[in-house]
Amino acid sequence: MGITLNSSILLTKNMERAIRFYKEIMGLELQKQFETVAFFQDGLVIHDEAVYLSYIGGPDQSPSGFKAVYYYIDTDIDATARSLQEKKVEFIHGIETQSWGERVFRFYDPDGNVIEIGDGKS
Repeated sequence: MGITLNSSILLTKNMERAIRFYKEIMGLELQKQFETVAFFQDGLVIHDEAVYLSYIGGPDQSPSGFKAVYYYIDTDIDATARSLQEKKVEFIHGIETQSWGERVFRFYDPDGNVIEIGDGKS
């Protein structure tokens, strides 16, 4: 597997407010932005909470209410997904193509945090 940590994802109920905070207060450079997700320097990602929760089946699907999302990119997500399935990791969902074109899959770590692995090609 060629997995590397790419970013940490913070969920927000108000994208505009969060983007303004990280740009104007924290002084971070906004690198790219879509309607429901914004990418800042140094791997910080802000994502609309309601939209993100819909990716994992809604707010009631988390085992204990997850605290964080860890986003990894992988050079071969198909092989990684197969390997994790063989290790009996329970996926939130299999590989799906997101609205921005990236292929990703998600699962929970033992503490209920979301692990997202993407192809990093968006």
